[in-house]
Formats: sequence, structure tokens, C-alpha cells
Amino acid sequence: KIQAVCAVMRKLLMAIHAMLKTRSTFDSRRFYFLTETTA
Repeated sequence: KIQAVCAVMRKLLMAIHAMLKTRSTFDSRRFYFLTETTA
């Protein structure tokens, strides 16, 4: 459980850092990309 929380925290921090570094706004398409799976 703690490992999952840390993974999410890291992902958020990396996104925030990239936004500050490039002076861009939040773009959910770049933050969390879901791939389509076909059965």
C-alpha cells in the first residue's frame, strides 16, 4: 500500500516539476495516458 502511494506521489511530483521547468499548464493527456486494449 505504501509503495503504491509513493509511486503516485512520485508521478505527481515529476509532472509538477516538468510543468514548472517548461512553464506550461497542466495537460491531462500527457500526464496519464491510457492505452486501448482489445480482447
